Amino acid sequence: MRIGYICPNYYPDMAGGIEWYSLHITRELSNLGHEVHVFTQATKKADKPEDVIEGVRIHRLPSYGFFYRAKYWPGISKKMCKYKLDAVMSLDYAQTQTWQALRYCRKNNIPFSVLLYDIQSQKKPRAFYKQIPLDLFDRLFARRIFNKCTNIFIRTQAVIPWLKKQDIDLNKVHETPCGLTKDELTPGSPTDFYRRFGIRSQIILFLGRIRKQKGIFMLLDAFKNIQREIPDAKLVYIGPDDKDYDKLEFTTQLKEIIIKDNIKNVFILEPLYGQDKNDALAACDILVLPSSYEAFGQVFLQAMAQRKPSVGTNAGGVPFVIDNGVNGLLIEPWDQIALENALEKLLKNKNLRDNFGASGHIKAQNYFYPNLAKELEKVLFRQINY
Repeated sequence: MRIGYICPNYYPDMAGGIEWYSLHITRELSNLGHEVHVFTQATKKADKPEDVIEGVRIHRLPSYGFFYRAKYWPGISKKMCKYKLDAVMSLDYAQTQTWQALRYCRKNNIPFSVLLYDIQSQKKPRAFYKQIPLDLFDRLFARRIFNKCTNIFIRTQAVIPWLKKQDIDLNKVHETPCGLTKDELTPGSPTDFYRRFGIRSQIILFLGRIRKQKGIFMLLDAFKNIQREIPDAKLVYIGPDDKDYDKLEFTTQLKEIIIKDNIKNVFILEPLYGQDKNDALAACDILVLPSSYEAFGQVFLQAMAQRKPSVGTNAGGVPFVIDNGVNGLLIEPWDQIALENALEKLLKNKNLRDNFGASGHIKAQNYFYPNLAKELEKVLFRQINY
């Protein structure tokens, strides 16, 4: 099967979890013997027009426009035609290239699927000049896209109520969550993390993009209060800033607050990947990601793989990843008092942390990328007539 996969950013231009999903799922589809073609935009970090990474054929096209969701990719239809694709998947429904690909596929009777990562009108807060057009897009155009596509791949059941309101045929909806690689299931080494950074025990770990919507400032405020009860507690931020992604930078603001308020035991580290990331998760006591919205929250699975409990928010797909009171704790978004209570509860109770970690480790085994790719393959095969 010749599969086309369309996404705005692809390795090595990695902005967040969805880029890692794109890399891993296309790689596993290639490992299953399919000819996978990724169509993406050329960027400063990834500008080679044609490339092959782990068997996946990558085609980088120029894109034009001041706003990344409204960029036009000239030549994408011509490129897809060249490889005589059997099926096409496009990441995110609210982007121009999805319209371009959908039009091409309908004209040529090619099954077309949308990977619904999140609902744009529900992903808040955003600057008003970004949020208003996305709200209008969902209201006016989203239903038209979903009704015309062959399949809708969702991360969790969290989006089902919204799809029902749009009167979408749920028979075309299939769940395909983010997953874990063999490397991510490999145990990390707390000792290696301690030796490298000199940070030990009672570690609250934030692991994700350093952005306001992920609750980074609320977490810092909560930590100041936690220190009164647990003086040895440490807060570690690990992740990339948004500066290269959408010209926003919050790391500097965090550092200014830490200095201004003289907050001790707060560490801001550079992004870590691979085994270094496993080591950080293995060394922490709690993973926390108090976001206002997460479509899935892949980092929670990564923490579970390292037998660590998580604290997340009751928003988006997170409640379908964290089982509250089983492998972690859920709070309401922007509830700082609840965040403090959840973190203190776990920091003070090692047995509870260990029990949550053990339960999470069992759950993590169900999210292995090779198995997820096989499930995706089954859906695509049903739509193709050889």
